[in-house]
Amino acid sequence: MQKTTVLIVGADANTEAHLRKALQGMAQIITSAVRPEQVAEEVRRVHPGVVLVAVAPQLPQNFGYIYNVTAAGGVVVVVNQSKDPDLILRAMRSGAREFVVDTDVDEIQMAVRRRRRTPSPARKARSSRCSPPRAAWAPRPSPPTWPAPCSARVCGCA
Repeated sequence: MQKTTVLIVGADANTEAHLRKALQGMAQIITSAVRPEQVAEEVRRVHPGVVLVAVAPQLPQNFGYIYNVTAAGGVVVVVNQSKDPDLILRAMRSGAREFVVDTDVDEIQMAVRRRRRTPSPARKARSSRCSPPRAAWAPRPSPPTWPAPCSARVCGCA
């Protein structure tokens, strides 16, 4: 089985060491010390399966990591020491898919397994075909005017 690439951002040294130990053997771990504005570029360059973002209420810039990672198409799992409802709500509103307590090793491992981004064999087969991409948004056709005027002008509707 191929290891999932995990990008860790916004973590201090202790949290990073704990996450590395928790994911040892099951993931290739990359630590990024980029600023929140640069994390989208890092996600596009590395293509991680999961991005673990360590957030803290006193560091509001870490919510910028979440927003920028999701904007770049990454899957975010937020890691924190407590399950503060306000913090969870802010993280989910920023685009996080899951919130885990960083002291629970099993929970971290399960979150990475659930949220990793791996293309399925069917998706790989579909993407290899030469077909034009579907439009993400198409305007709705205008509704017909009702009642439609008759062409014979017998009923006097014209």
